[in-house]
Amino acid sequence: MADYNKYHRALDIMQRDGKVNMFGAPAELVAEFPELRRSQAVKIVSEWMKKFLKVK
Repeated sequence: MADYNKYHRALDIMQRDGKVNMFGAPAELVAEFPELRRSQAVKIVSEWMKKFLKVK
């Protein structure tokens, strides 16, 4: 897996600040990190969201 730490940190900040609906986060990532394509940003956000899933 690629190193997405810098993107995950940006997502953590977006979530903490509460200014962005996290389903809109891929567009925010692309705006902040122009090297990303939308498809990459969607994958990164999906991976980041997995940490919130609770397996029982």
